[in-house]
Amino acid sequence: MLLVRSTPITGRETSASLHDRLATLGWRRPMAVGFAFLVVACIFSESGTINHEPMLRVLSFGCAYSCLLLAVLNLEREQRASGREWSHRDPLVWIGDASYSLYLTHPFVLGAYGKLFPLLGDSAATRWTAVFVAGATALAAGLVTHVLLERQVMELGRRLSKPRTPSLSKGVTT
Repeated sequence: MLLVRSTPITGRETSASLHDRLATLGWRRPMAVGFAFLVVACIFSESGTINHEPMLRVLSFGCAYSCLLLAVLNLEREQRASGREWSHRDPLVWIGDASYSLYLTHPFVLGAYGKLFPLLGDSAATRWTAVFVAGATALAAGLVTHVLLERQVMELGRRLSKPRTPSLSKGVTT
C-alpha cells in the first residue's frame, strides 16, 4: 500500500484519482527521488544477459524512471493549471508519440553499441561519450522508425478500419 499524506491508496481507485493524489507531491520531490534512484542504478547496478538482469538493476532503473515520469506529469499538470500552454509541439511529446518505436528499436541499437564498448579505450571520458552517443542514436532510430514506419502503418489501419458507406448503383431496383 502506497501512502501519500498518510492516506492509503487502495486498488479500487481509478487512475485519475490516483494521479490526483500523486499530484500533491509536486514535481520537485519525484524528480529528486528519481535522480537519487538513477545515481544508485548507475553506481551499483551491473549489466546482465538479456532478460536475466539483476534485480537491483531492474528495481533501481524502474523506480528512477517511474519517479521521473511522475515528475514530468506533475510539472505538466501545474503548468496547465497556471494557464501555460505550449504554442508548438514539445520535443518530449514527439518522444512520447514515438515511445513504441523507441521500445522496439532500442535493443538493436544498444546491442550494436554493446559490441563496440569493449573496443573503446579505458578512458572514462571516452566511455561516457559512447554512452551518450548510444542513447542519442537509440532515440534517433526510434524517431525515424516512428515517422517512416509506425505512422504509415497506423494511417493504413485507420483507412482499412474506416466504415465503408455502401454505394448505390443508379438504375438498380430490388
